[in-house]
Amino acid sequence: MKLKRGLLSLLLCIWGFLCLNAQSGIFESYVILDSGSGNTYYDLQATTGYDDFDNLNLGSFESGNNILLQGAQIKTFKCGSDDILNGQIFYRVYLQSDTPPAFTNIQYLNNISDDGNGTECGNTSLRQTWENNGFNVNILQGLGSGDYYFELYLVAEFNLGAPPNAFRFDSNGGFNYRATFRVDNPPNAVCTNYTAQLDATGNVSISGANVDGGSTDDFGIASLTVSPNSFTCSDVGFNTVTLTVTDSNGQIDTCTATVSVEDNISPIINLNGSSSITLQSCVDSYVEQGASATDNCFVGSVTIGGDTVDMSTPGVYVV
Repeated sequence: MKLKRGLLSLLLCIWGFLCLNAQSGIFESYVILDSGSGNTYYDLQATTGYDDFDNLNLGSFESGNNILLQGAQIKTFKCGSDDILNGQIFYRVYLQSDTPPAFTNIQYLNNISDDGNGTECGNTSLRQTWENNGFNVNILQGLGSGDYYFELYLVAEFNLGAPPNAFRFDSNGGFNYRATFRVDNPPNAVCTNYTAQLDATGNVSISGANVDGGSTDDFGIASLTVSPNSFTCSDVGFNTVTLTVTDSNGQIDTCTATVSVEDNISPIINLNGSSSITLQSCVDSYVEQGASATDNCFVGSVTIGGDTVDMSTPGVYVV
């Protein structure tokens, strides 16, 4: 019991000391980005209706697109005679498979308002808001294809009345605030020509793979489609088709190819009656006319046994 009371007394003393000698600091913060729809605020050390920046997937972008780091907002409190000098942003962008580089400090934030008193110092503290929202730092500049981390933390610099100055960090408990994004460029469509054979019904269909000549994409091809993709007898010959390559991000590229449609199925001859003719009387010649033919496309003409059959001698003749 005496030990518990001693520990309790010690904790109360420490708490009282901290309350009476509280340090100035940061109580709320946001990062400001523009991904194409204007400045958007994201929660850092805050819980509001804005999206949380930490663990946020910013989406997929092409090389040449923009994610503008416009600035940040830091809400600070200062205790006693402390004087807040500035707010700062530190950030870095790197491939998820790489070793993290050093942080870059882009600029100082400006004091935009004094926000009255708070109670962070144990009695009365003066609150101030520091913000810039027009830095226009494009974090996609020069990036190739890949999955990236975008990390940052904020700093408020205080003059404590004597050098050196003090720095208060908003760094997500020392782990930094980190979002992700992807740089995904459109596919590269490559075509090759193709020969298609009509079937017994006079039709043929092809797929995108038939005219694909080695199309590529940095993250993978989702689909290959070709148009037109079906042909009939009226298309025998050379036909121009378009191959559309779509990647996993919905980006597309196209190219054209030539499809040669061929009909290589021979017609079928049907004799109307016997395949032999019995001569009933002596004649100089006889031409058989009773025949027909079918084909998967169309029959151009029917010629039986050449032009004529010499039947000058009585007997049986095959045509």
